Amino acid sequence: MPRRTAPLSTSTTNASRPVPRRQPGHALAMLGLLAGVTSALPVRAATIDDELVWGAWFNTATLSDRLSVISDLQVRSSDNADQVRNVLARAGLAWQLDDRHQIVAGYAHVITHPDSGDSLTEQRTWQQLSRRDTVASLPLTHRLRLEQRRIELASGDTTTSDRLRYMVRTTLPLSGPNYVALQNEIFLTLSGREALNDRVFDQNRAYAGLGRKFSPSVDAEVGYLNQWLQGRADDTRNHVLQVALITRW
Repeated sequence: MPRRTAPLSTSTTNASRPVPRRQPGHALAMLGLLAGVTSALPVRAATIDDELVWGAWFNTATLSDRLSVISDLQVRSSDNADQVRNVLARAGLAWQLDDRHQIVAGYAHVITHPDSGDSLTEQRTWQQLSRRDTVASLPLTHRLRLEQRRIELASGDTTTSDRLRYMVRTTLPLSGPNYVALQNEIFLTLSGREALNDRVFDQNRAYAGLGRKFSPSVDAEVGYLNQWLQGRADDTRNHVLQVALITRW
């Protein structure tokens, strides 16, 4: 019988398995680069602070030893959770290259409900490479994602944009089935900036949460996510309560 390889998930909340190899030099270098980039960002005087609630369901459906379908459904509120602002549905076909590397290609559909006017849609195709490492017995996951976005604007026009995302995540075990999750993700706009915020560095998401493994196939997390977005003139800092359910079939 062939040995079954556990798939990597596209979710930011399913990276708690340790792997046998350790490469602390590579992992710490990536963390250092990420910290250097984020600390060098300019801070503007005009920053808008909002309070949001995000709910998410991440799932991995295993089809074979190497093939799986990964998906997530997310609902995000407006400021003070007054209404639903965004609904995101995303799915991808994943291929496990080896114990540590996975590639994915998929599609996402996003609906945005602005404070006034009609709803806006965004369609994305995306490709992703994930890698697992171990540092000081802690699992470390890197995720590099390229997105091709087709965005409907409030003006009625449609624009296209390419975006690159890099995420790094680790989990720290607590007593029993509980754990702490820590991650950070940066977003870079590669093309089509003029119709958006006209900046290469789009946003940063820093997250810390408490998780619990209810079974080998079900986890749940509750945490705080700080989303910092660059605008044309003012920046926005979202303080997000994030609740996530992670399942594996």
